[in-house]
Amino acid sequence: MPLFNYIAIDKEGKQKEGTLEVGSQNEAISRIKEMGYYPTQVAEVKDSPEEVKKRKKKGKKGEISLSLPTVSSKELTQFTRQLAVLIDAGLPLMRGMNTLQKSIKNPYFCGIIAEIGDTIGAGSTFSEALAKHPKIFDSMFIFIVKAGETAGVLDKVMMKIAEFIKHDLEMRDGIKSALRYPA
Repeated sequence: MPLFNYIAIDKEGKQKEGTLEVGSQNEAISRIKEMGYYPTQVAEVKDSPEEVKKRKKKGKKGEISLSLPTVSSKELTQFTRQLAVLIDAGLPLMRGMNTLQKSIKNPYFCGIIAEIGDTIGAGSTFSEALAKHPKIFDSMFIFIVKAGETAGVLDKVMMKIAEFIKHDLEMRDGIKSALRYPA
């Protein structure tokens, strides 16, 4: 069975690291959730278990193929649009976040959503919770959300953000295909 290294966050917000020997990445994610953690990174160890054990004995670290966790623009657009719809339907923000967390397939993004929910539950505003994740939510996103919170129109603002991200993604794709055409 393959080995998977993971980084997860426990309910207190502390980072936990470990290795699991399971059949697949999805099984590793399920096992981590069963342990009560929010997985933020799960990656397969490319070496066999015997090679990893040998390197540990020699004091050398095993080579691990870790892909940097990312959130695509498409996932961000989908999250933003769905949250806008849930808020517009009258669902409280925390409940909406919990609902969306269950539907997100990206384990890294799912962990981020859980962290944002925990931060809001601790008394912070939505924009403050988003600001803790600048690699995913840029400053413009956060400022617009903050303005929406202040004005009481968070659902409308979130829908506009989703439309903007979608338009930006379409424009980038158009530029890429236009640049590829001459080649």
